[in-house]
Amino acid sequence: MNRSESLKIVASYLPLNVRSVLENLSGDGISEVRLRTGRPISLVRNGKMSYIDKNGKILNICSGDCITVSASEIRTIVEKLCHYSVHSSSEQLRSGCFVIENGIRVGIAGRFSKSSTQQLNEFYGLNFRLPMQVKGCADIIFDSIYPWKKSVVICGTVNSGKTTMLRDLARRLGNVCKTVVIDERNEIFASFNGKPTFEPGLNSDIISSISRCQGITMAMRVLSPDYILCDEIATDSDVSAILSAHGSGIKFAATIHADSYENLLARPISQELLRAGVFDTAVILEQTKIKEIRSIGHD
Repeated sequence: MNRSESLKIVASYLPLNVRSVLENLSGDGISEVRLRTGRPISLVRNGKMSYIDKNGKILNICSGDCITVSASEIRTIVEKLCHYSVHSSSEQLRSGCFVIENGIRVGIAGRFSKSSTQQLNEFYGLNFRLPMQVKGCADIIFDSIYPWKKSVVICGTVNSGKTTMLRDLARRLGNVCKTVVIDERNEIFASFNGKPTFEPGLNSDIISSISRCQGITMAMRVLSPDYILCDEIATDSDVSAILSAHGSGIKFAATIHADSYENLLARPISQELLRAGVFDTAVILEQTKIKEIRSIGHD
């Protein structure tokens, strides 16, 4: 799977005039395709914003010739994402996210209904995110934790490559030990029609579309993992579930939003886990690269 292939899949959901332009673009460096009502389509390409004119030329600065999409076109795209059945897609409309072929994630901006079962009913924008598997990117992390059965927390800002790194680490760990991946938003292995889009490792089990805390508890009770991997620890319930599993001897590889080791130590969500000795190693990412690997001292 490559990004040019994924870009063609994105194009298949778009209006004909946009589709013909995107199909002729190379996917190299493109990680997002963003559509907003009445505004130019934008690309995130090599980490920077760019735009497309009507001739298919990629521009660094928006001009009057850039391709735009209307509100009705965005609604038509959402209907296609729902397979023309809004009722059967209520879960996705509540979460504001679809996963389509090749593990492409589609985030939706819009207005939620005021009913008790809140879900999006007006659509203002779409973000097609093109995931990728970078085999070998987590080799250094794997080598620093597995021989000694250590746990690791991977830190970084938004778009720093945390999920990509965790995906490859899951593959490496899953090839040598019992590994469970809690894929709450189906972002790590992007399973589609029951099959992971990315290679998960020979001994990896995937629990998706369930909260991290529920998934961790389930894994601990019935799957006897050596390692549990999860993305974006964020809640007190996540912390409680991790502490319970840690007490049973299970090791963890997880990600958290933090832009430095000092920030990791200062974040309330991580302080309790660090005090309990859950993690032995911290990895700091910067611009999708490993900036630092540090041993976490335990009292």
